[in-house]
Amino acid sequence: VTGYDVYKNSSLLATTTNTSYSVTGLTASTTYSFYVKAKDAAGNVSSASNIINITTLDDTPSAYCTSNGNTTYQTSTTLVNFNTINNSTAKPAGYNDYTAQTTDVKISSSYNLTVNVNTDGNYTIKTKVWIDWNQDNDFSDAGEEYDLGSASNVSDGATSNSPLSITVPAGATLGNTRMRVSSKYSSAPTACETGFDGEVEDYTVSIADGGTPPPASYCSSKGNNSSYEWIDLVQIGGIDNATGNDGGYMDYTNLTGNIAYGSNTIYFSTGFKSSSYTEYWHVWIDYNHDGDFDDAGEQVVAGSSSSSNTLQATFDVPTSATLGNTRMRVTMKYNAAATPCETFSYGEVEDYTVNITATKNSSSSSMYAEMLSNEDPSFRIYPNPVNDYINIILPDNSKNVHITIYNMTGSAIRNITLDENTNRINVSDISSGVYTLIINDGNKIVTEKFIK
Repeated sequence: VTGYDVYKNSSLLATTTNTSYSVTGLTASTTYSFYVKAKDAAGNVSSASNIINITTLDDTPSAYCTSNGNTTYQTSTTLVNFNTINNSTAKPAGYNDYTAQTTDVKISSSYNLTVNVNTDGNYTIKTKVWIDWNQDNDFSDAGEEYDLGSASNVSDGATSNSPLSITVPAGATLGNTRMRVSSKYSSAPTACETGFDGEVEDYTVSIADGGTPPPASYCSSKGNNSSYEWIDLVQIGGIDNATGNDGGYMDYTNLTGNIAYGSNTIYFSTGFKSSSYTEYWHVWIDYNHDGDFDDAGEQVVAGSSSSSNTLQATFDVPTSATLGNTRMRVTMKYNAAATPCETFSYGEVEDYTVNITATKNSSSSSMYAEMLSNEDPSFRIYPNPVNDYINIILPDNSKNVHITIYNMTGSAIRNITLDENTNRINVSDISSGVYTLIINDGNKIVTEKFIK
C-alpha cells in the first residue's frame, strides 16, 4: 500500500500516505459519512472500507443566566469605566444589554474599574462585577467576582472601592467574554438574581495574549565600603526588612510592598559602626516599568540626616503610574547626594519590588519616626577661598581628627590634630594657591580642596 483515498459523503476528499487524516471545515450540528480506499504502486485500488457516520457538536454557546432589577425606583448604575469602556447612562430598564461595547485587555495586565451609581435618595447601594474569565458561560468560578463596595445618598457617585484594580488572570481564555455589573439597594447582589431594586448591565471584554515581557535590566549602583554605615531598615507596604551590613548592595526584589495611587509613606534607618555621619537618602521607583529611574517624578524621596533613629518620608504615586510590580531603589550615601546608577565610596544600596495598585490597602502600617530633612554634610570647610583661618565642621563626638594639607606638588605642608572643641586652622603663613585638605577621623578619609 502506497496511499489512501479518503471519501466524505461519497466524494473524494483527499489522498494521504499516512494511516490517519484530520478533517477540517466541518459544520456544527451536521452528520457526515466517511470511508477509505487503499491503493498500491501499480495503481490497484481496494474496495471501500466500512462507512463511519459522525455528527459534529453544536457550537452554540449556552446562554448566561438571567439577572435584572425592577423599574420601580431609579436605583441604578450611572457609569461603567473599564479600560476603553466609558458608558454613562440613566436607567432605561432593569436589565440593559451593552455587550456591543467591547474593550481589549491583555493577560497579566491590570486595569482600573470605576462604577458610579444613583441611590435614588438617602439610601445605600451595593455593587458587584463579574467577568467570565474561562468563558464557560457562568460567573461562579473562583476569581470571577469583584466587590466594588457601596455608595450612599448620591445621584451619580463612585462606589467606595472605585477605582478597583483588576488583573487579567494568567489562565484566562483568549477571546470575547462577558462582564456583568449589578447594583442593588441595601444588600449585595448575586450574579443571577432577578426582580430586585436596582439594575444589571452586561458588557463584552476581549482577552488577548499579553506575552511575557523580558525582565527589566536596571543599572547597577553600590557603595564600595559599608563598614561604617549601612541601611538597617526599610519598611513600606508590608515590607519590614531589618538588616545589617550587606557589603554595599543587596538585591531584595524577592520582597514586595504594596503602594497605591496617592500618598504613601516609607520608613528607613541607618546603622552606624561608631560615629554618626550625615547620610543622603534617595528612593527611586520605576513608575512606567521601562527599566530605568530617569523619568520625571521617579525620584520620590531625597534628604539627609545623621540620625540613627527611624526616619520617614511621604510621597505621592501619580495616577499615570503603570499598575503592577516594578523596581524600587533605596540609596544611602555618605556626605553627598547620589544618582540612581552611581558607585560611591561609602554607603549602601538596596533594591526592592513594589506593587502599584489603584486603591490603598486598609491594613497599611504606621510607626513613629523622625521626618527626613536636609542636614548639612558631616565634614565641611569654610570660608573658601580663605585668608587667614579655615574652619572645619566635624561630626558630633569627633576626637583626634587628623588633618593634612598638601600643596599642588603633592607635598604635605601641614599636619594637625583636631577635636570638636578645636576646629580652626591658621593658614595665614602659606602662600596663595590651591591646596588639598585630607580629613581622617579614624574611620573615614575625606578630601576637600580650598583656595588661599
